[in-house]
Amino acid sequence: MQKHIYDYHIDRHGNWFCEGNPVSDPALFRVLSRSLFAEGEGFFVRCEGEVHPVRVDDAPLLVRYVHVRTDASGELSGVRIELKDGRREDLDADSLLADRDVIYCVATPRD
Repeated sequence: MQKHIYDYHIDRHGNWFCEGNPVSDPALFRVLSRSLFAEGEGFFVRCEGEVHPVRVDDAPLLVRYVHVRTDASGELSGVRIELKDGRREDLDADSLLADRDVIYCVATPRD
């Protein structure tokens, strides 16, 4: 039985907060980010056997870097994104969506 529901929040810049305090430890940031999952219309984090809701201002995962791959002739051969928590995955170009000054894409939580 869960004793306390923690207040987790991700701001529009992808910064995590727990009980109003910024999560500044990189290892804890990675654990929380990689434990994040969507269910229904909400986001949740599974931490130490407990599940807590997460308030998300915008997109829950932010892309920190875009890595472009080219072939020997200089032609684009692929694009990988690196999330703020260090995970890397191929960009799904079909998932790109521009909204005002923000570009969104699908990034799946996986190790």
